[in-house]
Amino acid sequence: PVVVPDIHEIRKHYSEYLIKMPHCYFVNSHQYLNTHGISRLGREEYGLPKDGFVFCCHSRPDKIDPYTFKSWLRALSKLRSQASTQKSKDSQAVIWLLKSGDEMETNLRQLAFEYGLPTEALVFSNIASRDEHLHRLSLADVFLDTPSYNAHTVGCDTLYAGVPMISLLLPDNDSKNTSDTCQDVRTDKLASRVG
Repeated sequence: PVVVPDIHEIRKHYSEYLIKMPHCYFVNSHQYLNTHGISRLGREEYGLPKDGFVFCCHSRPDKIDPYTFKSWLRALSKLRSQASTQKSKDSQAVIWLLKSGDEMETNLRQLAFEYGLPTEALVFSNIASRDEHLHRLSLADVFLDTPSYNAHTVGCDTLYAGVPMISLLLPDNDSKNTSDTCQDVRTDKLASRVG
């Protein structure tokens, strides 16, 4: 993972001193967090199914492109359909997103409906305090990263909460952060490259 290539013709344009990080350029720490004083709400309090599989993306909604969201809907629809025929708890699987206005929620629910999914297949939550955010992330089964602009802080938060993160990596710089982060915690097989 390289942010500034080790090529003289490029580096000569930088007046700053560069620090080479051993594994990942993105530095983050959870040492300062106080998770003792927060309420430990369960899945039901967030509108999530008690037993069904929870796909989660708590990245900023503007990072979710239509192609990616439709691929998530296809996966959710297939999982719910297969689970329904097998009478499995995953027939209640959901995608859990951050709320970003009524219009966005309405549009995404309409799109989900076009994929044969009921209203409750999408769950929206408000932005929360950092401590609550970390706790509620742990309620998800898997975090879906956005390939056009990877998760940065929320990606680290997800892994800190013990939730695996899946990413599709495009051949540009904004899509490489998840690869670095997953590599650093030895889960890089969950990041797949395109191109």
